[in-house]
Amino acid sequence: MAEAPNDGPREHFSERKARHYDDEIQTVVPGYGLLHRLCTVLLGTQVAPEAHILVVGSGTGTDVLAMAAAYQGWRFTAVEPSSAMMATARRRLTREGVDARVHLIEDTVLALPSDAAFDAAVCILVSHFLADDGRRAGLFAAIGGHLRRGAPLLLADLHRPHSDRETVDQTRAWHAWCRSEGWDDDKIGKMVAHLARDVHPLDDGRLATLLDEASFEPPIPFFRSLMFQAWWCRRR
Repeated sequence: MAEAPNDGPREHFSERKARHYDDEIQTVVPGYGLLHRLCTVLLGTQVAPEAHILVVGSGTGTDVLAMAAAYQGWRFTAVEPSSAMMATARRRLTREGVDARVHLIEDTVLALPSDAAFDAAVCILVSHFLADDGRRAGLFAAIGGHLRRGAPLLLADLHRPHSDRETVDQTRAWHAWCRSEGWDDDKIGKMVAHLARDVHPLDDGRLATLLDEASFEPPIPFFRSLMFQAWWCRRR
């Protein structure tokens, strides 16, 4: 196991933010629902009907709920360091009747037992909260350390554009999308400041390098929406 990465996401999700997260994320990430559907379908082509899935940064439980509804035989270990987000997830999972299939851990992946092994891992909109100063590498290494050989990892994050022009065009389009969803300029500005301050996007090459160092095969993109992108790869 790698050295513990700092708990980047923990500090970003207060009780107030957790209450509004599920509504706001639909606007922040265009196609958020489709992303989860694709993750579920793709994972279903890679693992057995009785798979045990590690969900890293499980948030309010959206990842788990989507997968649990589609595959009745899957079990989940959901790791989330924010107590506010975990409380929301616990209520949602209980309400939907899938809580018996989910082991919730209010901590990081480093709280997992050293012998815990999983058939797949999902890490959606989580790792971009960790700077590329060893913490992101530590997270990937920690996840890889708990995956069986050949197990898939599904990953989604804010992606660094390939050029300044792409940055300008994507930002303009994202602002227009947010306005079409009813956000005013003040709310958009606050979200822009949050992303600039707290999120650390990587380009394709750097992401591939970090995953390779954590014993993963090259990542394959399967979703992109403006500056957000998702990949999947296998543990070597």
